[in-house]
Amino acid sequence: GVAQQQASVAAAKAALTEADRLLAEIITLSKQQLVAETLMAERQADVEIAKAELSREKALLAQEKETLDRHTLYAPFSGVIAKRYVNLGEWVTQQTPVFNLVKQDDLRLNVAIPQEYLLALSSSDGVAVKVTPDFTQAESIDATLNRIVAVAESSNRTVTGLVYLPDNKNFMAGMSAMAEISVPASELETVWLPKSAIKQHPDGGQSVFSVVAGKTQRHLIQTVKQQGDWVAVTGVPNQASVVVSGVALLKDSESVRTKPSNKPSYKSLSRGNQ
Repeated sequence: GVAQQQASVAAAKAALTEADRLLAEIITLSKQQLVAETLMAERQADVEIAKAELSREKALLAQEKETLDRHTLYAPFSGVIAKRYVNLGEWVTQQTPVFNLVKQDDLRLNVAIPQEYLLALSSSDGVAVKVTPDFTQAESIDATLNRIVAVAESSNRTVTGLVYLPDNKNFMAGMSAMAEISVPASELETVWLPKSAIKQHPDGGQSVFSVVAGKTQRHLIQTVKQQGDWVAVTGVPNQASVVVSGVALLKDSESVRTKPSNKPSYKSLSRGNQ
């Protein structure tokens, strides 16, 4: 290893120092003509051999350091090792996962946003988000919707929103939280629709369907007020052609054929902010 080779280099340096000392003694004695010329040549050869040995040991030390450097893992950022996948001494390749490194700062919350709100949220800057951690006595914090990933999940028709969390707010990587996104006012206009246009979800949610280019588009709504067979809701885009009957079996992006209705539509009713 590196430590063993460093010791070899130190030994080679000591051997060169001793060879230099012996040569100096011989040089002093040769001036007094007290030693043979062959002994002078022998001591000079010993010095050259010691120098060569020191150079060899230094080269081996550099090789050991390079080998160690190539087998050292450098973390791409400061964090906490959450999981280790290999044992000490185990052989790994460049494709072998070794650690799961988790960054403890610059945390962000991934939020699933219904695709109906993509246009309204993408065209607005600084959309306010209230984040509440899922633990006891947690306080809500104010944040901002920083980015929307422009890829929709085909299974649930949602897009991913990224909310960067402030530091020192008792958040840890992997925790869950609830996010309340303030949809821009243009999406919160109230519109009156017949009850038959509203589809009830098993989880208690509600939605309506509009028709765009012969295909249905689902819009999540919130009920504001009810009056007889009419319901005031929010979440319906402006100028949307809403399906007012047969919505129980409809699904998103389903091909449909429309026909005029004799019943009054929501377009003839009042629309305003509440």
